[in-house]
Amino acid sequence: MSITDLRPTLLARLRPFQSTAFRHGPHPHAGPLLSYCSLDRERLSAISIDEPLLSIVLRGRKELWQGDLAEVLTPGMAFALPRGLVLDVVNIPDDRSGIYQSLILSVPALPPAIRPLAPAARIDGFAITLTPDLVESICHAAVAVADKGQSQALAGLRLTELLWLLQADPAGRHLMAGDLVQRARWLIAAQPDRAWSVDLLAADLGTGASTLRRKLTAAGWPFRALLAEVRIQVAHRAIGAGASVTQAAEAVGYRSRSHFTQAYRAVFGQTPGGRVIDGERMENARAG
Repeated sequence: MSITDLRPTLLARLRPFQSTAFRHGPHPHAGPLLSYCSLDRERLSAISIDEPLLSIVLRGRKELWQGDLAEVLTPGMAFALPRGLVLDVVNIPDDRSGIYQSLILSVPALPPAIRPLAPAARIDGFAITLTPDLVESICHAAVAVADKGQSQALAGLRLTELLWLLQADPAGRHLMAGDLVQRARWLIAAQPDRAWSVDLLAADLGTGASTLRRKLTAAGWPFRALLAEVRIQVAHRAIGAGASVTQAAEAVGYRSRSHFTQAYRAVFGQTPGGRVIDGERMENARAG
């Protein structure tokens, strides 16, 4: 099936999100999902994208301008914009309804299963190539996120499934772009018990060890501090899921329980069992 075949399918599946009662501006559905409407042709100059977002044009036409790149998006087309991008936008209502509307799903943080990717050296386009699986996933994610009675776990699962599919699309990969610290965090969290060194981490990130050390320090996260903090966060989640302190410590590479307790207390201000530094009791560490 071609992208032309799938646009009507996507629009039909997203019909519950369309409304002629919307006024100009953003209209939240739930969580990171909202609709944006314009009742007149509008040009927005030098718009800065604070969070990566996936959007689908539902009515009217959108024009995106970024440097020499210009793209026109029509109903049923999906597109992705990376964090930090500055661009010009033109929203044009359609002739029949007099409304421009897009559905927008922002991605403030990647799910743990999705690896942050290095930002693209250049952006060649924003439009996403639709596939039957992607259409299904977009609709499932939108419905799950918009349903306030739905569990956050299901919404997170739907978003993870959607991002897995989007990794195969050059424009969709914009949503996964992460800075050096984010990418380093993900790698450590994925293998917290590995004998990490600056050299090993730099090799996995595709950069030099001295460059990595310098950039991490400049970002406020010297290598050893970042390594300890990520490991303790992983252990904290493991304890919250029911692991014993010993199991959590071993899972993140600590062979000494006392060293693990010291590191845990440095991050959370209490022992893994819930005792604060001065010995007073407080809520169990699972409550965070």
